[in-house]
Amino acid sequence: KSIETCCFHKGALIPSNVLKEYEYDKRYLLKNHNFSIVSTNKLEKIYNHIKLYLDNMQNFKNHVIDKELENFWFDFAKDNIENIKLLVLNIEKDLAYSVLYGIKDDTIYLINYAFNVKYKKYAPGKILLTFLMEKYSANYNVDYSRGLDSYKIRFGCLVNNNVKFLYPANRKLT
Repeated sequence: KSIETCCFHKGALIPSNVLKEYEYDKRYLLKNHNFSIVSTNKLEKIYNHIKLYLDNMQNFKNHVIDKELENFWFDFAKDNIENIKLLVLNIEKDLAYSVLYGIKDDTIYLINYAFNVKYKKYAPGKILLTFLMEKYSANYNVDYSRGLDSYKIRFGCLVNNNVKFLYPANRKLT
């Protein structure tokens, strides 16, 4: 079964307009607040991410994770727990945005995002995802998973129907 996914291929260039917006958004945020970006694999921080994710998903009643994808991430985390990481953008001392991701072979799998709606006007998601792309995209494919959301296309991701490229060969999609 072919599933439409988005992937940023290793070594591709991040579009210049995205990089310009990133610099502008960082300056705007710094003008108003202190912020930091931290990478961690501490379970306490991952728990905070999941709590924020679940709290905000109540606002998006049409957001559904199907069982197939849920099982894929469960299996991935169970088999690769040492490779699960969290990238966090803190504004002042608040968790503003976080990305839970896993690394396997030459691919980074973006598992899910959590955000604090209080900081929406500062574009924390764009800041954090661009930071992640700058840090990893030269050496890794970045799997944005299912869906053709406009932000994925803006980052230069390509639509990919080749599930074997993005998903481990031993994982059967039905």
